[in-house]
Amino acid sequence: MAKECGGSLVDVAAVLNHDGRFAFIPSAMSIRVVSLRTGDTVRILNGHADAVVQVFLSPLNKMEVVSVSLDGTLKFWDYDDAICLKTISLGRPIASCHIVDGRNGEGATIYWVGVTKTGKKQMMFKTPLNTSSMAHSQNLSESSVLLQTVKTANLWGFHNQTATFVFSTGKTFNIFPAIAKEPQAFTCNNTITSLAVSNENDEAATGDKQGKITRWVGLFENSEVVQPLQTSLHWHAHGVSSIAYTNDGEYLLSGGEEGVLVLWQLATKSKRFLPRLGAPLSHLVVTNSNTYYIASLANNSILVISAASFEVIHKISGLLRSPVPTQRNFPAGLLIHPIHNSYMITNGTQGQLQMFDVDRDEHVLNIDVSGRNYISRTYHRQIAPVYITHTAITSDGRMIATVETRADKYFGNDLRLKFWTKMQKGQKFQVNTVVDPPHQKRITSFCSHPTEYKFLSTSIDGTIKLWVLVPQQGTEKSYWRCDAVVDYNHLPCYAASFTPDGEHFIVACKNIITMWETSTCELVNATELSDTSAIASALVVAGDGSRFIVSTQGFVCVFDTLTLDLVDVKKAKSNHLTAFIPNNKEENVEEKNLYAYSVGSKDGMGFNINICSANVNDVIRTINVRSKPLALSFKESSGFVSIVVLDSNQSLRMFLLTDDEEAINEFETMEKRNMPLYGVEEDNAGKAYRNLFAAKSVRDESSKKRTAMGEAFKPVSVKDLFDIPTHLLPPVSRLAFDFLDLMLKQRGAKDGTKEEEEKNQDDSEDEDEEIATVNMKDSEDEEDEGEEEDEDVGLLASDLEKVSKNMDIGSMFEYKLTVEEQNTIASTIDASSFQFLSEDMQSSINHTVTTLNTPSTTIPPTTTKTPSKQQQQQKRRKSKAQPSSTQPLQQEPSHSNSNTPSKGKKGKNKVSKLQSNPGSKANSVAATPRRRTKKASNE
Repeated sequence: MAKECGGSLVDVAAVLNHDGRFAFIPSAMSIRVVSLRTGDTVRILNGHADAVVQVFLSPLNKMEVVSVSLDGTLKFWDYDDAICLKTISLGRPIASCHIVDGRNGEGATIYWVGVTKTGKKQMMFKTPLNTSSMAHSQNLSESSVLLQTVKTANLWGFHNQTATFVFSTGKTFNIFPAIAKEPQAFTCNNTITSLAVSNENDEAATGDKQGKITRWVGLFENSEVVQPLQTSLHWHAHGVSSIAYTNDGEYLLSGGEEGVLVLWQLATKSKRFLPRLGAPLSHLVVTNSNTYYIASLANNSILVISAASFEVIHKISGLLRSPVPTQRNFPAGLLIHPIHNSYMITNGTQGQLQMFDVDRDEHVLNIDVSGRNYISRTYHRQIAPVYITHTAITSDGRMIATVETRADKYFGNDLRLKFWTKMQKGQKFQVNTVVDPPHQKRITSFCSHPTEYKFLSTSIDGTIKLWVLVPQQGTEKSYWRCDAVVDYNHLPCYAASFTPDGEHFIVACKNIITMWETSTCELVNATELSDTSAIASALVVAGDGSRFIVSTQGFVCVFDTLTLDLVDVKKAKSNHLTAFIPNNKEENVEEKNLYAYSVGSKDGMGFNINICSANVNDVIRTINVRSKPLALSFKESSGFVSIVVLDSNQSLRMFLLTDDEEAINEFETMEKRNMPLYGVEEDNAGKAYRNLFAAKSVRDESSKKRTAMGEAFKPVSVKDLFDIPTHLLPPVSRLAFDFLDLMLKQRGAKDGTKEEEEKNQDDSEDEDEEIATVNMKDSEDEEDEGEEEDEDVGLLASDLEKVSKNMDIGSMFEYKLTVEEQNTIASTIDASSFQFLSEDMQSSINHTVTTLNTPSTTIPPTTTKTPSKQQQQQKRRKSKAQPSSTQPLQQEPSHSNSNTPSKGKKGKNKVSKLQSNPGSKANSVAATPRRRTKKASNE
């Protein structure tokens, strides 16, 4: 049982869907659907039997994507459901394909380029596409041949308006209209390295290996053109690897080895640059909406660039690689993370280390070891890059050590050892200690102690060094230093490893195997290989520590750890050797002692990975792989063991080493990706977010429909929100407004309560001042107050009349009175207090009070509403005419003269009518001082 991840993402140009949310990335025989918001691979479209050479959006349906393969088929995919809707077989390998929708009454047509059986020549075909057919598979091998043979071309283009093929062979630029008999050829001065066609303009463009871009204007309007108009653009210092027109034909994009994206305005020839992309550009694509540019880089990453801001907005990274050709692509090997056992640590892009999650098939982290930007070559001399040759990580995953070298024939080898410490937040690492140089000559092995903060390094200079972490005096910081240096007769050392308990370490010094004690660095034992010329290339210790395995030029030898006796020998030439170190020490002995090595297959068809046990002489299992293995590593997950193989195609293949059905089912489930794209399940994401963020009317309508259908309405569950895939979450711009509205409402309620409290406090202070002023006024002020009281009573009566005409239970809820306001009205309003009102008004108020006081009305308490400013002024004026609660009404002190005007007496008589019932609630409230009345209303 195998699972494949990693792989190259930049061999074929990627495209975006119609709304720019998902990218379709061809990788080997499959197409990956990647969410740009999260970078997750949410779909894998499998079905082709050979490599995919092209992918594009269907011109017939925007929700479909078309893939073209060397297996001779076209597949139409519904990428939302990951279903292959139709497969069209064309009968031969396809190099390039274009679909033109129906025009002039004709149906859709496929224009494609097929490869002959020998693979040395190509043919051009025209095939009608039957869009009305509902058949899942169609055989359209009977096609009309447009051009019988043409010399093999690697660059193809197509002009949709005139159905014209454009291709290049070496220094020749060719155009071939579908109605013509022979292609027209135009010669260039240099080898053509890139090609693009503008469907809006009558032109095409080519880039050559000298960095010059040539525009060919007037190609398609006249089918018998003799020589098109040529104009040139030149900025690139090296070959132009990719060019692309924008959809309006006004701009041209170009990129090359410099790692710089250039945007040309064709009318003015002005340029705009996006530099320091980190690697040479392989492909450039402009989306149909002209909103994004897609740049594929040689380090196996894809950049999505905004056309408006001309900035990188998304980055999709696969298993990164060095953009510069090297002798060994992954010299640091494959190291498993001790905590996250699905993380593989290996070489990344130039001078960097990377972590890759094999379970989720995604890039996790980059560690920039060298701290140098990518620099293209100067003239024909490539600047010597920095290589990371070894790496090791401590058992808790908090410390990493890296060995980097820069081989320059002019300045010699540059060797450097760096120790890294994980930062407290996130997964990033920072440099702790730099040792320059750690050894005088090349380092051959580097490993970490299984339990302590210690590292071991060996070199061909014959020295063995033990590195430890020590505290820095006077500070809380620590640094790394060399704790011991030993050697064995100054023999060059080639391989080393700690035992699982960490008490000893074993070093292969030329053809002699030595064992040392870790605490004292003293030699414990030594043994010599029978072949004096043998050199150990790799050394690993079995999981339980009872055996260790050594790989030489032609043999794999198993030794006993205690006696250093030779236990088993297998004839095999292998440079890749690994042993299984279990996380759970209670595993059975046989699984603990697993080890693996790679050899060439006997039939010459690929390579074999032999799985063995140190306790058994025979090979337990053999795994055949097509590509050459570059590194091996064991991985443990859910109690089952698998082996991960990194091959020359930059793919990580994980093989399960068990026949248990439960483990196989779990392994298959891990391989599938069923995350929804647009067709979100109604019971999860759609329902939860619609109920949470939709308007109240929409939610109520949805609830009514569900109730009518007999379904119970359920509130939104927080668990439902967390079950939604991250790429389906509403964008922040959409959620922000709802969130801010909710926060402002809550903040507004709090601020309103604070303002009311401050206002009440200010009003109370004003009342105290007014009381002192009223007591100092003479009788003339009292006469004026009498006139004002007549007007106030009339105003109060008119207000009550308006309220009484409209007040009922429905109107109270319509005006959104709080529950406590309703209770206050019901407990304070008494019709007998308003004897001056008409009988109709009194009966209306009595009806309202009776309704509010009915026991059937159960209302929870709420906050009290503060009286308006006009009502507060009315209460103050009425209180001036009321006696103090400490004196009888008949003994109220009067400051008026005996010649009091009649208006004043009339006003007092009206007030006395309101006070005729001293036992009523309204009268008792009016008789209290104004300060107490204010506090009572606040309470």
